[in-house]
Amino acid sequence: MVSTNYQYDIVIAGGGMVGLSLALMLVQEMPALQVAIVERAAVTHQPAVTGNSFDSRSTAVSAGSVELLDALEVWPALARHATAIRTVDVSDRGHLGRTRYSVANARAQHTLGALGFVLDNAHLGQALLAAVKQTGRITQLCPATVTAIAPKAQATEITVEFEQEQQASQTLRAQLLIVADGAESGLRKQLGIGVDINDYGQHAVIANVHHSEPHKCVAYERFTEQGPMALLPRGGGERGCQSALVWTRPESQLQTTLALSDEDCLAQIQNTFGYRLGSFQKISTRHHYPLKLSLAKEQVRSGLALVGNAAHFLHPVAGQGFNLAVRDCAQLTAALAEAHKQNTWLGSLPTLQAYLAKQSRDQFATTMLSHGFNSLFSNNRKPLQLLRNLGLLGLQAAPAAQKDFFDQMMGRGMARAELNLLQRYLLRKQAQAELAEV
Repeated sequence: MVSTNYQYDIVIAGGGMVGLSLALMLVQEMPALQVAIVERAAVTHQPAVTGNSFDSRSTAVSAGSVELLDALEVWPALARHATAIRTVDVSDRGHLGRTRYSVANARAQHTLGALGFVLDNAHLGQALLAAVKQTGRITQLCPATVTAIAPKAQATEITVEFEQEQQASQTLRAQLLIVADGAESGLRKQLGIGVDINDYGQHAVIANVHHSEPHKCVAYERFTEQGPMALLPRGGGERGCQSALVWTRPESQLQTTLALSDEDCLAQIQNTFGYRLGSFQKISTRHHYPLKLSLAKEQVRSGLALVGNAAHFLHPVAGQGFNLAVRDCAQLTAALAEAHKQNTWLGSLPTLQAYLAKQSRDQFATTMLSHGFNSLFSNNRKPLQLLRNLGLLGLQAAPAAQKDFFDQMMGRGMARAELNLLQRYLLRKQAQAELAEV
């Protein structure tokens, strides 16, 4: 039997894209749940979002993640801002290795008409914030910071400090604290949870680029001896001539790259990428962030769980970070829903360990995909060059293997979380499809 002496059932520390998505899953799957989000940034519902994860970057949202966002009733507000990815083109600069996969190759159950979609983080963040507000069942505590965590019997006590002087601090009692405060998680450090880090010695330079030829809804991943370059279609439907650039640069060359004039920078991008999109004509302000693989040594404790970048921060190659986090949240929600149905403590260690056991295979496969891609394709050793080119050519020549590979990238390679909200959504979509055929 669970105690009722809680202000909230679940407190989520971190109101970025992952924390908001998780909160929505929790209250839609378990309507009676009391959920609070503690976020250090002031929440704004204006078009310009300045929260901690709503930055100038774009996110490639996989087909599986889109289905979850649609089930959460968030996707309708995002659809007009999203650019479909209908084809993925992977190549190795200066070598024959190449594979190309389109929605026409996808399995029959892929009904979205796309392998995924590209969204600006600002639009995704705004839609999630609006959905959270609309539920009326999620409390947002902000601007505020979790400053202390104390495990208790079947509870976690969380001290929250507010920026407003009239309400300096408050202690919350919850069944479970979920840490979603990002890759440089201060709470993870405060809890003494170690991190395994593989520093790639690289930075991602991000910008938006205009080109003379339409992107035709193709996402490109171009591997070079210094790291991958990704170009994601951005706006304009198939005739759009703008892409989101994610350019991996060695740390030793970062400042040189940032100091380039726009004209010289475009020339370097052209030389690296080629002319598949015609000539590059314009580039936005460049931003950058360091690249590393960061894995928390513990993801669950009694009364505690880590999700998102606080649990695992991946290289952006293959665009798996947010999508893996969404799948983690779905599996965690399913495990908590089962405990809720049994009226057992949501912070029970066996419950949280059961979640992790179910999701660990997906986490491992996805982590190895992004880490292996970057390590293999950023190496100019001849044997590895041969191996990776044979791999790309092999994928192109073996449709079944290619489908399995891209299924994982689209979030459909592993068993899906058993969520009632997702099952209702899939049944509704199936009924709509059957009606359309009549």
